[in-house]
Amino acid sequence: MTGRPSWGRVLALVGVLATPADVAAQGCPAGQLRHADTEGNCCWPDQAWNGSRCVGAPDCPAGMAAVGDTCEASRCPGAQVPIGDICCESGQIASRGNCCWPGQGWLSSKGRCVGTPTCPPGTTATGDACSSGGGYGIPPTTATPPSGRQYPETTPTVGGAAAQSDGGTAGWRQSTTASQTDSSAASYPAPYSSSTPYNTSAPPATASAPTGPATRGAGSASPPLLPTWNSALSAHDYRFISAPAGSFQMGSPPTEQNRDDDERQHGVVFRQAYLIGVTEVTQGLYQDVMGENPAQSRAVSQSEHALTSCATAGVGPQLPVTCVTWYDAVRFCNRLSELEGLMPAYTFESASTVTWNFMSNGYRLPTEAEWEYAARAGQATIYAGSDNPDEVGWYIGNSEWRVRAVASLRPNAWGMYDMSGNVREWVWDWYGPYPQSNVIGPTGVHNGDAHVYRSGSWANAAHDTRVADRGAKEPGTIWHQQGFRIARSLPEPE
Repeated sequence: MTGRPSWGRVLALVGVLATPADVAAQGCPAGQLRHADTEGNCCWPDQAWNGSRCVGAPDCPAGMAAVGDTCEASRCPGAQVPIGDICCESGQIASRGNCCWPGQGWLSSKGRCVGTPTCPPGTTATGDACSSGGGYGIPPTTATPPSGRQYPETTPTVGGAAAQSDGGTAGWRQSTTASQTDSSAASYPAPYSSSTPYNTSAPPATASAPTGPATRGAGSASPPLLPTWNSALSAHDYRFISAPAGSFQMGSPPTEQNRDDDERQHGVVFRQAYLIGVTEVTQGLYQDVMGENPAQSRAVSQSEHALTSCATAGVGPQLPVTCVTWYDAVRFCNRLSELEGLMPAYTFESASTVTWNFMSNGYRLPTEAEWEYAARAGQATIYAGSDNPDEVGWYIGNSEWRVRAVASLRPNAWGMYDMSGNVREWVWDWYGPYPQSNVIGPTGVHNGDAHVYRSGSWANAAHDTRVADRGAKEPGTIWHQQGFRIARSLPEPE
């Protein structure tokens, strides 16, 4: 038999005269090996020869780190590994230039990673970190499904992929809690305790909602503008649209300028319509419902740009309310529900623990997905209704350093105002990473220590008012850029 002998045979023959270790390393740079899989070429451990080069993830010697298909002297201390320009613990990922565990995201306002970590094998979650121990470190959830609010077993599709229920929790949307202490709790009305029967009727409407899905990139018809039916809402002409059942792509495409790495695109399905306010809650409306105007009476809990008094940003009945905590926003929703005889959406289990009753017909904060669905309104624009921020939003480039009257710029395709800029808007969700797959009616991660806000504000750069941009703060934060708009669930279709 002629031809070139296999390197396995050559090494076997040479092995008669030398030890296996000598043979494997013979003529190779330190740390590399020759063996049958490398066809006599020098490769790093765990690699093979593909006919032209060594391929496969190398098992690098101590003091070296894998860079593509090779090993290089590590610039990171100890057992840390380089990820781009930073050094992280083995198993961590990069998030906004910082090291976090899978399942987490870096929150600039907290200066650390937030979210429940998904820990590598052999480690377990301890708070927000992974440490040596058993299991995968995914803490069990103690929440129970809300009765009567289960999704059908069939799942629609978005872009050809099956959609999953929120969080993969057996088809139900989980009630979540806020865990921060609200120092101003004693000065607010107690949770709903009236014996007056709830008004369980649906709100009146003058037109039916669109029935087709509103997918991103396809301009959909504007939903009808619904009349107000409460004296406080009527007095301030606060109106809603009925956002139709449908689906859309949430997040931003990888090509969008100034996008952040927490904006992963994924499909979202809404199986039923919901109401959402066309404007942010104004100072006049908040005053009438709650008996105070935080924008006039409070000081911010964090200083920025030398503004410490909330009134510095602007006071007036048509301006959006500012300096409201997340707790203030959910209390406003409950109080407004009480005034209409509706079932309040939220229950304060304690001064700082809030649960959402999904069966409620009362007012509530929109979820993050509901907010973005309404902001996009079936369009693919960068800002809510335009690719030009000056047309639709107040930001640092045009606000003259103050909050502006609601609905004073152009609305989006569904008639929604100020969803890019003016004030940041609290939503229900805890801040956390987006799901890896398509979802149905998501309500966010199950726990955390900062709630999401959307929209950006009068004091932010234009790119912070993009529809896809996300931010978060602790629920007790008082901030002169912080406001909210309200939503309301509609009955499920028969």
